[in-house]
Amino acid sequence: MADITYQQASRHAVLDEAMPAHGGDLHWASQTFGYAADEWLDLSTGISPWSWLVPEVPAHIWRQLPQSDDGLREVAAGYYNCAATQLLTVPGTQYGIACIPELVEKGYVAIPAHGYQEHQQAWQKAGHRLCYYKNVDELLTLVTSKKVQYVVVINPNNPTGELLASATLNVIQESLYRYWGNGGLLLVDEAFMDMTPDESVVKPNMPNNIIVLRSIGKFFGLAGIRLGFVVSNEFWKQRLAALQSPWSINSPALFIGQQALADYQWIALQRQRLQHQSKVMEALLENALGLKVHNSGLFLTLWGTVEQCLEIFAYCARLAVLLRYGKPFHQDIDSSQQSQGAWIRFGLPGEQLDRVNVIFQKYTL
Repeated sequence: MADITYQQASRHAVLDEAMPAHGGDLHWASQTFGYAADEWLDLSTGISPWSWLVPEVPAHIWRQLPQSDDGLREVAAGYYNCAATQLLTVPGTQYGIACIPELVEKGYVAIPAHGYQEHQQAWQKAGHRLCYYKNVDELLTLVTSKKVQYVVVINPNNPTGELLASATLNVIQESLYRYWGNGGLLLVDEAFMDMTPDESVVKPNMPNNIIVLRSIGKFFGLAGIRLGFVVSNEFWKQRLAALQSPWSINSPALFIGQQALADYQWIALQRQRLQHQSKVMEALLENALGLKVHNSGLFLTLWGTVEQCLEIFAYCARLAVLLRYGKPFHQDIDSSQQSQGAWIRFGLPGEQLDRVNVIFQKYTL
């Protein structure tokens, strides 16, 4: 049992600096707060607490090298509302995030000031100049003033939960094409889009200057199989496929992905229970903490000062509940501790909702 309180501001500062780069790091949590890995309730990732129930994988799939993904892509095309020829099967959306910046000429790219940090790291590594935006108005200004030729949108945003309407993204795509032709690019990370599929920009005939990333891991609760899709035209598909090594996606992942994406009865149930629990959690957190909660359906994010957010994080960690804490990765934005520049993300607890409810019954920020 841990006995770490982090009550003083200086201790908070130490905790702030020690945060891991991503959620789900139970080894770090155990080393820092003293609980064994199996004692933690991990709410730090935004991955569904309910996983699609994986059937027994046939023995021959384990024995043989990965075969064609044609069957998987056909099923995925129905789920994502596109043609199978638009889909490139990849080992998780991280593949597209890392590779795409290397395939375009160096230029200026619009990056969300709050967002999954692998995007900004990949574009920086590839030698691009980053222009950060805090909201859709700032993004539209960057595009219409021709300051950027590439745009990254995480939709809905991780961690903020903000969802841009597909109509707005169409305006951005059209503007990029008008100013830059096929030399511009809109990259939309839809890893958390499954709860709001009507706002997806994926469609059967997509423009040449747009690429969409989709994930199996979050909504289906199958992050461990490392499976996702790049949705694009043939030009981008071929360039990204050329970077893949043989058998980059394992046989069980191909089998499981095909079965899961075809299970529409389970998909409907999943949307219903995630939506219900996220609303329950939203009310619980707003009542307990007095801070506005942004609800994406798969995770909830609240904003506060650095001290407020670190106090919430430490309080939960002392009770073996791991959250995700963060600040803008562009330190010039909202850097004052008096501004609402820090955030805490809560995943959904699933069957352990009562445990979270007890934790916050007597807590006041």
